[in-house]
Amino acid sequence: MGGVESWTQGRLWPYGSWRIVSCVTVRQRNIHMEILCKGYFLLGLISSLVFRAVRDALPHDPVAQEKIVRASLTALAIADVSVVIFFAI
Repeated sequence: MGGVESWTQGRLWPYGSWRIVSCVTVRQRNIHMEILCKGYFLLGLISSLVFRAVRDALPHDPVAQEKIVRASLTALAIADVSVVIFFAI
């Protein structure tokens, strides 16, 4: 072996994969997956219910549709930032 392979001893991570895995516990991983799943579920609900309702309620007013969708997405963005701040502390 030569070059990088000799330095890493054939591994992809030079310090051993056990150090990366040990940083995150199973409970933390499950919490993160739960938050991620809830977020995608919320996005799915909003895209299938709210955006369709806006389109059907205001079919000839694209400016009003854009304002309502922008307000919905702004609320989601604020919620995302607050979750990141909450879990970073």
